[in-house]
Amino acid sequence: PNFCTRVCLFYAVGRCASGSSCEFCHLDHAEAPPKIDKRLRERLLALPRSRALIISLPLLRRRVMAMSTSQSTKRAYARVCEQCGVEPSAALPGDLSKGEKAILKILKEMNCRRLLVLLQRTLFLGNYLIFDASEELFSHLTSVVCAAT
Repeated sequence: PNFCTRVCLFYAVGRCASGSSCEFCHLDHAEAPPKIDKRLRERLLALPRSRALIISLPLLRRRVMAMSTSQSTKRAYARVCEQCGVEPSAALPGDLSKGEKAILKILKEMNCRRLLVLLQRTLFLGNYLIFDASEELFSHLTSVVCAAT
């Protein structure tokens, strides 16, 4: 469930006719993932870009490394960090404001795919080098998931 698109509603009730060709997830999910709504995107964009990256990239690293610890995965993640100007091993800052803590709480509930897509739609947009590096990471993680199934 760490890189799922959406849950198959038909599978949940035992009626998915698509089987293995279904585009949706057939794995068990504890609860519905948080929605990436306009308010969250605006709150994230209201932060200075460098601060938002320092808050979000360590979370992304955790999600990515939970999926694969291969050298190619580490390189793909490091390339994103390099383009963002953030150390790949950067930890979450300890001096978070109340607003930053609220954003962090929502980001922590997201799976890897949702977090990466959110970052692509907000912080990486407009910088093609960062966006290309994140697309490379996205493709790599997709191949990891496909190889595991």
